[in-house]
Amino acid sequence: MSYREENYLKEISKDINSINPPDNIDEYIKRGLDTGINKRRHRKVRRISFTAAVFMCVLFVISIRTSTVFASYVRRIPGFNRIVDLINYDKGIKDALNNGFIENIDQSVEHDNLIFTINDIIIDNSKAVVFYTIENKGNHRYVTIDEMIIQGEGEEIVASSGIVKVVDRDMIKFNKIENTVDFHFKDAAKIPGKLRIDVTLEEIAEKYGGEAEVLPYIWNFEISLDNKKLQDMSKIYEINKAAEIEGQKIFFESLVVTPMQAALKIHYDKSNTKQILHFDDIEIVDEVGEVRRPIVNGKSGVKIDDYNEIIYFQSNYFRDSKELYIRGKSLRAVDKDKLYLKVDLDKKELLTAPDGNIKMKSFIRWEDRLILEFDFKIDSEIEKTRTYGFIYNEITDSNGVSYTIGESTSSQDSDNTVNIRSDIKINKDIKGPIYLKLHNYPQRILEEFKVKIK
Repeated sequence: MSYREENYLKEISKDINSINPPDNIDEYIKRGLDTGINKRRHRKVRRISFTAAVFMCVLFVISIRTSTVFASYVRRIPGFNRIVDLINYDKGIKDALNNGFIENIDQSVEHDNLIFTINDIIIDNSKAVVFYTIENKGNHRYVTIDEMIIQGEGEEIVASSGIVKVVDRDMIKFNKIENTVDFHFKDAAKIPGKLRIDVTLEEIAEKYGGEAEVLPYIWNFEISLDNKKLQDMSKIYEINKAAEIEGQKIFFESLVVTPMQAALKIHYDKSNTKQILHFDDIEIVDEVGEVRRPIVNGKSGVKIDDYNEIIYFQSNYFRDSKELYIRGKSLRAVDKDKLYLKVDLDKKELLTAPDGNIKMKSFIRWEDRLILEFDFKIDSEIEKTRTYGFIYNEITDSNGVSYTIGESTSSQDSDNTVNIRSDIKINKDIKGPIYLKLHNYPQRILEEFKVKIK
């Protein structure tokens, strides 16, 4: 470890040494990443720090556990060991590196004394991970990516980038920052031999927070890829098997495995009495007990509708498994007739809820804003290790008009009461009562299931 890196670790330790990371740190990271980062319409925004950002820093200082090939790759890039644990968090990406499935780019572009370098890229027709470095030659301090766009053959590839904006490193002191950006392609994208990557950066006024301003430059890159590596690299398993868990039928349709991820397609029977909200511990395991869990440091899945979804797992593409199984024992689920919180706008009260554990704490209404605050009790041991940052994600009124949550916060008290507060943008024509559709709530089905893939 270099003197500079050692000083950096000492500095961030001041921020994290008073925090005890929970056993379910996966959920904290996943929640932050699933929330996403919305594209800004204004050039200046206010950045607010989140506890999840500190937990991301914890990952960077966990001891390095790598193979010889992987360690060799890390040593090739100065300072890159700072994100080695982020990559180690995904067994599929680590396998890809170990098997040489990576394109070395090493292209740099400079604007305003900031050198942006694309070091490497790992890409298949489902996902891409871009490794980058930002070097400061001027007086910039807290810099991060505003946006990164991939284009191919003149057209923008339809993809969502998972940029985690943890701005904690003073570039005057440490000169460089290194990180990755994830891209997920819609369906099975055909990757061309040449890509164009456009990057914009933003600068934040102070560590973890403050005013942020997008810099008026675009860092442009033209990248050539080895098309031979990208030819139809997928393994498709037609499963077409069902599991019945406490009377609820779940159909596992197919598993598509590429070097970067494994996509499990699931269908829920429309005759089910409960709405399945979330699998707590679903995993893919082979005949020797090697486990692949859902991706937490990237996009974890796609909710197509109430009856269909895709869950992304760490890939086992480079493993020669003779047998594969899907297994789990805990699901979050709510009775379909109790899937909505119903709120009376005139009486300012909660009319219906899944159970008696949730109560409305406050109701504030202005012309264009509605602030709702709820408390609910966690009354079982399993719930005490879970997080509930957002319990509903769709809001409609009695006319069927949809409304947007502007901001939502959560906290948990020492007596295991969770507080959820939402700032909802409304209009003067809103008609009550309103309906808040649950997508996360502490009701569970606890029953083991196991389905054979091959």
